[in-house]
Amino acid sequence: GVLNEVHMIEDSTLKDACDALIDGLCLAGCDGMVHIDSSVAFFAALRSPHLKLRNAGSLLSPAQAAYTTRCPQRLVVVFRPCVFIRKHPSIASAALGSLPIGSVVRTSGRWSGMWAELATPNGWVLTDATGVGMLNDVAVTRNTTPVQGQLL
Repeated sequence: GVLNEVHMIEDSTLKDACDALIDGLCLAGCDGMVHIDSSVAFFAALRSPHLKLRNAGSLLSPAQAAYTTRCPQRLVVVFRPCVFIRKHPSIASAALGSLPIGSVVRTSGRWSGMWAELATPNGWVLTDATGVGMLNDVAVTRNTTPVQGQLL
């Protein structure tokens, strides 16, 4: 990904911001949208709950998808008040639920960029939201050791 969104560019103009807002409002009026992870797509999804979303990355076959495998890890939620669990590794993907601050979860070992797939519950969490230009939105997690007596 290239950080080329209006709020990420130093010399953005008011016209650029207005264009992004108009794009988001127009997209929110659609029935469906093929998108990438962007603030405009995220805005349209929040503005229009009926909008059917399809992440461009999800159109790739599983063999083409950019997944990496790591050792499963335990993560603790440090973002207040919660972290959203997403159906797919995208901020515009449907939220399946949330994990409150302090929750400890185990990953499956499959990653897509900064997204970690959870072993249980099923879904994906964003482990560092700064990469998508959203410091206070989705999730920030870190490795942790298990709490005594806690089953993971």
